[in-house]
Amino acid sequence: MTGKAKAKMRAVAIGAVALVLAVFALLLVPQARTRLDHLAFDTLQNLWPRPYVPVPVRIVDIDEDSLARLGQWPWPRHSLAALVENLRAAGAAAIALDIILAEPDRTAPARVSADWPLSPAMRQTIQTLPDPDAVLAAAIAGQPLLLTRRLITLLDVLMRSAGRVVSRPAIEARLYSIDDQIDSNALEASISRLRRILADKDSSVSIHTIRGVGYMLAEGDKS
Repeated sequence: MTGKAKAKMRAVAIGAVALVLAVFALLLVPQARTRLDHLAFDTLQNLWPRPYVPVPVRIVDIDEDSLARLGQWPWPRHSLAALVENLRAAGAAAIALDIILAEPDRTAPARVSADWPLSPAMRQTIQTLPDPDAVLAAAIAGQPLLLTRRLITLLDVLMRSAGRVVSRPAIEARLYSIDDQIDSNALEASISRLRRILADKDSSVSIHTIRGVGYMLAEGDKS
């Protein structure tokens, strides 16, 4: 066997080993499969972009410009309440907040002034000022739809690909971690709950099941 033939066989062998390792990585590590899925999707979108399909769902993103105008995160809860009220005034049929509010608002007047040397009368006056948490709670109470964090993530995944099919593995990779102990029908249960919520609110969009492939958020009745 010539040196050229040996080099060719060696290259084929290395390629075969790399392919086998890649297949095992995709099977054993869902995150790797998701990254590859996203890379393939982005590549196909750049080569053959799909036409824009209008869907009456919008994402309000807190971006760098927002932080530059309103200050560092987390914002006071009364600012979030104003955002909720502005969305309702703009005609939003439903609002989902994908924000973790694990602790009371540190800017609440009563909390900020807790260590100040105030007279009892002055402290009592401060206690009457609106509490930002209560302001936000009142704003949220007037909204027709609140979702759990997992349902928010599910809706976000479908919204970002509105009008396009999202595969089951891609959705599960976003909803669940490797350590999650979930039932085999957990995704179907979440899809069913989100469908009921959308239907109860007379939403013009619904979740369509694409048998053997995945799910798609689009206008019209579900299939």
